Amino acid sequence: MMAGTIQIFANIIGRIRVVAHEMGYAVTVHGSLRRDIDLVAIPWTKVAAGREAILTGILEACEGVRGCDGWRIRPHGRLAHIIHLPSNVYIDLSVLPIDSEREAIP
Repeated sequence: MMAGTIQIFANIIGRIRVVAHEMGYAVTVHGSLRRDIDLVAIPWTKVAAGREAILTGILEACEGVRGCDGWRIRPHGRLAHIIHLPSNVYIDLSVLPIDSEREAIP
């Protein structure tokens, strides 16, 4: 599985980073890429888009999305979303909230 995960990652990370940059985010990789692709999207500009917009942009940047799960709350206000890709590979996307969304997170 690791070879498939790395190949899919190599095919999509450039497009994801371009989309994220256009929306005011930096995207970094966290983890080993063994069973999934752990990405962290960090708002980087004063006018960064909201979490739904960055999710939509990343979905459009990926090829062959097979589905995705809903938002889950993680420690320190981080929100996570699973994006299912071909070959049983998935992206575990964490998004740090922009200031205007921070109060809405329980």
